[in-house]
Amino acid sequence: MRILHCIGSFVNGGIETLLTNVVNRQVTDGHEVAVMIVTEKWSQQMIDALDGRVTVFYVDKPVGSRNPWYWVRIIRYYKSFHADILHLHGPGSERLFVPKNRGERRILTLHNEVNIGSFSSTVDRYIAISQCVFEAFKQKTGHDNCVVCYNGVDIDAFKRKTIYKPNPHRIVAVGRILFEVKAQDLIVEAFGKLPPQIRRDIHLDIWGDGVDLQRLHVLVQELGVGDCVTVAGNVTNAYVRDHLCDYDLLLCASHHEGLGITAIEGMAAGVPLLLSDASGYLEVTDNGVHGTHFRHSDADAIRDEVVHACCNYASLCDKAIGAAEYARRRFSIERHVQHLAEIYARS
Repeated sequence: MRILHCIGSFVNGGIETLLTNVVNRQVTDGHEVAVMIVTEKWSQQMIDALDGRVTVFYVDKPVGSRNPWYWVRIIRYYKSFHADILHLHGPGSERLFVPKNRGERRILTLHNEVNIGSFSSTVDRYIAISQCVFEAFKQKTGHDNCVVCYNGVDIDAFKRKTIYKPNPHRIVAVGRILFEVKAQDLIVEAFGKLPPQIRRDIHLDIWGDGVDLQRLHVLVQELGVGDCVTVAGNVTNAYVRDHLCDYDLLLCASHHEGLGITAIEGMAAGVPLLLSDASGYLEVTDNGVHGTHFRHSDADAIRDEVVHACCNYASLCDKAIGAAEYARRRFSIERHVQHLAEIYARS
């Protein structure tokens, strides 16, 4: 089968990491696979993570450009590959590919419950990465041409935490630095409000890159929390796999989340989870069975839950033990790729 994936950007992030794992498995399974990157936002680090058998088409369209030349380039790549499956990653991208090649099946994955877009009859099947995204799709479009296919993580690639201290000291927040979604600004604000006796015993590392990275550095200085917060910036996926287990807590504060790859990675590494109550996170933890939640979009709620975690760490560790096996059953990359193959065949 010839499978063409189309994605807007290809920098270090949850969607891009998922796509990398998917296409590498698909070529190993004997498919001919290509990735088309529409914009000029891509990183060599992510390209290097792709299997050498994966074809990459670089459109290099500047973000926001309406120059028709880039559409011509998209169509040229599209027609040259002769895909059996065109797998789109983002609503609205189906409009780039008109008309449809004969016999081709089109799949569009919706990666969050906020950016749903409009229903298109040119898409043969929509994929929702979680039940909450599926429900948002039905509510907005009035259609049910959609199936839930949970994102997958390479569970065995993560080093597993084996020793749990009596109290947490090292906390990590991982994700694209984008305040309006990931809420790193609220995390920093919360750490500025911690009681002194808690603050002196813990340290937060923030991993990630994004448009608000410089603003995050400035905020840490303005709030005077440099003693307990370090903005590490971008780290490689390999580093995350090897060192996430070194931390005592994984903190994610997203305002909204379609599922939460980072939380699943934390489960794979055996790290206790401290998450907002965004719908996707609740779905990941089975409504709090495998993680602890706080009210989203609320710095005081983050502060209170960090304090509670420091005083009741054993209860969080109890939830983390066994979480990796739960994640393997529900969110493994093997399960995800197999489900995709079934969706391709039925569409």
